[in-house]
Amino acid sequence: MKEISRLISNRYGFNVESVSVALRGFVGETYIINTDREKYFLKIFQENRYFANVLQGLPVLRELKDLGVNYINFPIFTKEKTFYFVENNRYYILFNYIKGENTEEYELSKVFQQLIEISKLTKSIKSPIKRENFNVLYVESFEESIERYKDVSVIQNHLDGVLNHWSRFKDLANTLKRRSHAMYITHGDAFGNVIKDKEDLYIIDWDDLLLAPLERDLWFFFDNQEVIELYRKEFPNFHMDRDIILYYVYNRFFDDLLGFFELLDQQKEYESVVESIQKDCFDWTYKLIEELV
Repeated sequence: MKEISRLISNRYGFNVESVSVALRGFVGETYIINTDREKYFLKIFQENRYFANVLQGLPVLRELKDLGVNYINFPIFTKEKTFYFVENNRYYILFNYIKGENTEEYELSKVFQQLIEISKLTKSIKSPIKRENFNVLYVESFEESIERYKDVSVIQNHLDGVLNHWSRFKDLANTLKRRSHAMYITHGDAFGNVIKDKEDLYIIDWDDLLLAPLERDLWFFFDNQEVIELYRKEFPNFHMDRDIILYYVYNRFFDDLLGFFELLDQQKEYESVVESIQKDCFDWTYKLIEELV
């Protein structure tokens, strides 16, 4: 913690009073930084299959903030006016701190109205934004991993189905590459990344901000007519494409599964990881896939 305090003080010019660990996800380490001015949220990334997406989205978040979007997290400039700094091959990004509770108990329509407002600002953004190209970037690593862990009980129980859906996912990706799509700023996983502070809602963790079809923010709500009608009202030409919905459900399932395989590679708590594979993959997104196909 002393090293983090020293680095933040030097790079941002803050008087750091304390550093505490925050809840960690797949993507990186997280900390709460208390200074004599205010509180901040720190993310530290190593070079992995996520970090490039995180970095490319930072200027966009800052532009959205400057355009008056006050319900997102955004990067704080270093003393050198950069969005992050690198130390010992670790990427340090300081964000505004948002107080409140990370919850799934909130007014759904309000969050989607916020996402719609951001999507409608797409043409106002000057920074380059990574575009959805429907490339499955982890084909080799997933196929190596599924072969390595195919005898794990939870995988073995579903192996034939997983391999069948994996083949269909790759075919679907190739089909979608050949089509044209209207593209907007999307979050991709907003519904699980909402902080509620009294009546205010904030959308956080824009680690995979992407210019993509609107369906990327709708994949978990493809059968929620209230949400779909919100989009139809604001985007008169929008008609939900179930192929695109299926692509994003597939991507979430296989990306999560590969993430758990990577934890097994690191010899993380085996039983806990296997339980998470069952809960977060087969009891959730796999069931959505079965509904859609």
